[in-house]
This record gives sequence, C-alpha cells and structure tokens, in this order.
Amino acid sequence: MAECKVKFNPDGKIVSIESGMTIAEASDLAGITIDSPCAGNGTCGKCKVIVTAGNPEPPTEAEERFFSEDELKAGYRLACQTIVKCNMEVTIPEDTRIRPIKILSVGAGQEIVLHPNISKIYVELEEQTLARQIADFANIKEAIKSNFPDVCTDLKVLRQLPKILRDSKFKVTLVLDGNKLVGVEAGDTTNKNYGIAVDIGTTTVVSTVVDLNTGKEISVASALNTQATHGADVISRINYTVEENDGLAELSDRIIGVIKQISEYACAEAHVNMKDIYEVTVVGNTTMTHLFLKVPVRNLALLPYVGVFSDPVDVKASELGFNFNPDANVYVLPNIAGFVGADTVGVILASALNRSETIKLAIDIGTNGEVALGSKERLLTCSTAAGPAFEGAMITYGMRGAPGAIERVDLKDKPIIQVIGGGKPIGICGSGLIDVVAEMLRLGIVDETGRMANPDDLNISPELKKYIRKNDEYGPHLVLYEQDGHEVVITQKDVRQVQLAKGAIKAGIEIMMNKLGIKLDDISEVLMAGAFGNYIKKENAIRLGLIPNFPLDKVKFIGNAAAAGAKMALMSKEAREEGIRIARFAEYIELATDPNFQNEFMDAMTFPTDSELTFLS
Repeated sequence: MAECKVKFNPDGKIVSIESGMTIAEASDLAGITIDSPCAGNGTCGKCKVIVTAGNPEPPTEAEERFFSEDELKAGYRLACQTIVKCNMEVTIPEDTRIRPIKILSVGAGQEIVLHPNISKIYVELEEQTLARQIADFANIKEAIKSNFPDVCTDLKVLRQLPKILRDSKFKVTLVLDGNKLVGVEAGDTTNKNYGIAVDIGTTTVVSTVVDLNTGKEISVASALNTQATHGADVISRINYTVEENDGLAELSDRIIGVIKQISEYACAEAHVNMKDIYEVTVVGNTTMTHLFLKVPVRNLALLPYVGVFSDPVDVKASELGFNFNPDANVYVLPNIAGFVGADTVGVILASALNRSETIKLAIDIGTNGEVALGSKERLLTCSTAAGPAFEGAMITYGMRGAPGAIERVDLKDKPIIQVIGGGKPIGICGSGLIDVVAEMLRLGIVDETGRMANPDDLNISPELKKYIRKNDEYGPHLVLYEQDGHEVVITQKDVRQVQLAKGAIKAGIEIMMNKLGIKLDDISEVLMAGAFGNYIKKENAIRLGLIPNFPLDKVKFIGNAAAAGAKMALMSKEAREEGIRIARFAEYIELATDPNFQNEFMDAMTFPTDSELTFLS
C-alpha cells in the first residue's frame, strides 16, 4: 500500500502513514490528540481541521452538514472523515485539540485507622549454628510469629533468601502483603513504604502517592484519559474494542500508559523511588476497570449488560507492565453492576452512605451519572444515561474544562463571562453551561419547556436583548462572546441537550425514591461528588432540576470521593473489606426495564417553575 506523509501545523510534526488512514488516525500517530467525543462517527463536528496542502477526497455528507461551501473551499474538513491518499499539510486549530483540563484530585473521606495491607518490619535474625540448625524461612517465621503467626511465601522469595540474609548479616526488612512474605530487603528500609491510589475516570485519571507508614497524602498528579481519542463515552470505547482487532489491547495500553506517566510524575515530585511503591489501589467504572485489566468488555454493551468480574481483583503490578516494586500488588475494588462500578463503591465508602442513620442522596456527575440513594437499612444505585453533554459533547461550542472554556456566566445588561486561564474564550464547559441555562430560565429567555422566547416578548434590558438572535445557522441563540470573527453562542439545540442530560439524572432519582417509598423530605442530605459536581453552583443546579429542590445548606460538595475511597482502601484493610460489603449490599436498579421510566424521563425534561423552587426565593 502507498505511503503518504502528513505534516501537522503549527506543531511542524511529520508522520508517514499508509494511504487510506484518516487525518485523525495520522494525528494520533503524531502524538496530537484531537477531540472526538463521537468516536469518529462524524456526528459531533468537534474534530475540524484545515487542509492547507494536498488534494483530499470529496467531502462526506457529515462534512457538508457541518461546513459551508466557502469553508470547504478553504480546506475545512473533519479529521475523522477525511481519508489521506496523498501527501498533505494540515492545520489543527486550538479548539480542536484536547487541552489540559481542570481536574479535581481531592475528595472528602472518612477518618480511618491506619492499617494498610503492606507491612515492613525490620528484624535482626539470629544466625544459624550447628546447635541451631533452622532453615532460613523458618528463622524468619520464628522472629515474627507473635504478630504474624501464619506467614507464607513463594518460590521467588525462597530463592532470594540465602544471599540477601548473608550479605546483610541477617539484618533485613521484611515486606509482607497481609500474611504473605513478598520481599526481603537488606538493612532497615522501613521508612520507605509507599502506595498509590488511582481513580480511572472516563475523562480524567488521578494518581495519589500515600505514605503507608503515616497515611499522609504526599503527592497528586492527574491527566486526561487518552482513550478519549476513541469516544467520550464508554459505549464508544466498547464498540472500538469490538470493531478493531487490537482495540482492547490499545485501550488497555493507553490507560496503563497514562497511569505510568502521572505516577512517575507524582513520585518525582515527592522524591519517592518508584521501587518503593508496594501497593496500588484502583477505582473506576466497570468498563474502565475491565479495560485497565485488558478484560473483554463486549457484553457490557449487550443485554443483559454484564461484566466478566464484579469481585475485587489482585494482580502483580509487573504483570500489567508497571515499574513499581517488582512485588507490588495492584488491588482493583469490586464493581456493583455493569454500569455501576468500583468508583461508585469508592464514593459510598468515602461518604459512609452505607452506614448512615438517615437517608442520603449521592450524585456523581461525570461523563456518566451514577446515583446512590439510601442508608444503612437499604441502598439503591443506578446509572443514568446523562450522556457527555456536561463534558462539552453535542454542545455547539461545548468543550471540556480546559483553558479557554467559559466556566461562569451571569446575564446582566450583557453576558458576563469567566474564562479558565483568562483571555479570549474558545467555547463553554459544563459549569458554564449550567450557569447560562439557569440564567436564561431566571430571566424568562427560556421557559419551563425549554423553548427560547422571542426577545420582543421579554421584560429584560434592551442591551441584553441585542444578544438574543436568530439565524439560519443556529436558529434561536444567545451570544455569549463575539470578537474578531469568533463567537461563542448557546443555541436552542444546546438547551435541549441540557434537558436530556439533566432529565436522565432526575428521572433516575425519582425512580429510586419510588422504589424506597420516600419523598424529598425524607432525604437528609444531597452529596455532590466528582469534578463536575464540585465546580457547579448548587443554586443553578437546583434551578435546572439537575438536583432536587432542596435547602441549599443540605447540598454538600464532597469532591473526588471515588479517589478518596481508593485512598481509604489503600490505607486500611478494614476499609477494603467494607468496600466488598458495599458492593454486595448495594442494589442496582436497571432504569431501562422500569415501566415508569419513560414517563418519569419525559416529566423530568421540563425545567422547574419559579413556584416550585421554594428554596431559591
């Protein structure tokens, strides 16, 4: 097959590829990650590029839908649709690239007694003599039998013992994983005992280094999940593993690579040697934990949506390709169901929802919307098909929470915007989207059905009316920013996407309340978890109906609770065991099979009226 060269500007990177690949595939080989929330299906229009040299194939129907005739003549194309069959030069605009985003790495966790699974014990063993002919391993067992009466080990350690013991004059540090001796180190190394807690999100990944001797968090690093190249949602990624022969291996390698990168960075920041990492705990939704372990995910997208495993998994870090201590263990927390995974177990563990005397509601609004409702008596969970709208997908100028994203909006005589990183806005992220739709509702620009009003019918300032417009390209829309030929607008279609997303979450909550036979007054607290939940204004979330009409002081942000749960499992055997009990105790509600779901969903799509918002007076 013919070879083509593609040069990407302004990076100046050149890659050689086989003829027939897309520009998106070529950019990936060049190490340039293009935003592609629709997984290359040509439905989102986010991967726009400009072909400045070379003769691409005629535009596809998708490209004709997203670009005008003049734009196509100027070289505008969709990277996922344009096939490379000759040498090309391609410019990738800033708003097409996946940029570093604001990632929430901290979360509230319960106080626990420090009792990690990994122990390091310094011993000075009595040397053997003719009068005391005791085997090396038996000598070790004798020295620690009061605290570890049933120690075992493996062949690898047995083979290492003779040399290490005698080279160190029988002064060694024993490394125990529970009651298993997994390593022996010369001298006293007890002060070097670290672990890492990992939260694998669909969009972002967080790695936290913890001192297992003190329980102190000493360094955190985070990055985007590079699997996003193949879609913003889990279904797109599952489909990729089915459609591509090496899809499963590629997505597994991508997440392992991200964890390696951020773990190395976090260790370097804390001056911790990677070889002193003895245990890793991992949370993520069910698809993410399966992909992490390179376990097939096909059946998670097919009825009845079951995974391969739900119990916790232990695996040697070296088997996964990590360069931690050779004997380091990786512990993946249990899953609850096909679409409610170890991350939700982490949220419940960190919030102690399973031990609560009163009924509480926990909502983790990320790329997926997981909800848990209940107390120590009964605990329900569900996954809502909120879609990635709050991550910027399917929104006209939507983007993730990266520099250049509008994150705050107030509507006065003109739109007042706050941009991440300052400067000119590129688009709008989830928190800004919640703000602007809430403001439009407050002023009557959008009614409870989601319909945008005619500005002439509105009782708002004449200055603000100038920003409400209608044209053939967008239909009715609100202009948030326009300067030098660039604009950021919110369209009628964008409002509908918000209604779909928030409606799915609200309907899930209503179904679970019905299952428990409770009303809003029976819920003592609403706990908002996850990065997105931590950045939104709770009064605006209530105005949209994203969360129930609740007293503001009872709505609490608990940060990245999934990561906090992973840290708890790293620091405490008891927390780890509680995580297993949570996965068995929590009931999963499959919303799609509930006979009331469609009606609840249709009702939930409407926005609350002012008379219903009793706590926002």
